[in-house]
Amino acid sequence: MTRSAATGAALFLVTLVLGAQIHRFAPVGDGGVVVRQAELQRPFVRSGTLRETVAGTYFTARVNGVRGAGRVGSAGFSRVPHRTTPGIWLILDVTLTSRDEARVIGFGGLRDEDGRLYHASRRCVQPLVGGREFQPDIPVRGEVVFEIPQKVAAQELTAVFARTTFSSPMDSQVEITLPAPSGAATAAWKRATSAVPEEIR
Repeated sequence: MTRSAATGAALFLVTLVLGAQIHRFAPVGDGGVVVRQAELQRPFVRSGTLRETVAGTYFTARVNGVRGAGRVGSAGFSRVPHRTTPGIWLILDVTLTSRDEARVIGFGGLRDEDGRLYHASRRCVQPLVGGREFQPDIPVRGEVVFEIPQKVAAQELTAVFARTTFSSPMDSQVEITLPAPSGAATAAWKRATSAVPEEIR
């Protein structure tokens, strides 16, 4: 191979390597994401367990307890009719506190062991997530209701709370692991004819 041919081959290899790196960090497809930018803009996640207060950047969250039912309704002034489900209603007793200024905590979800995400049910009034403005340093306790398949209710789940929509980049996100209940517990939940979410307090 002549020197000019060897030089050309080397330049070609360098071009391929640089192209691969550029492609790695460049937008992909229509409306694609920048890989490096996505890495930099991932949510700031703080994790904890049941009955532990977890401090995110903008708020703290605590899951005080978990219960379930095959049918739910509400007490008090709202008088929402009973709602049935082919799965299970999972009800989290939650305390949320804004840390430094008044704000809405706009997202509540449950993630299962396969990574699927269930949003707080829109079939029930959900004043804690997405509707209430939290005043700084004033804890607010209430319940968040999820509608999930019965087999999912038997798993170890993760409660996810965020200041804005779950997919928003560079947001503060709190994740709380919930232990898997026993089979007897999930069966009892399914048989429950009514679980009344408590009013915010």
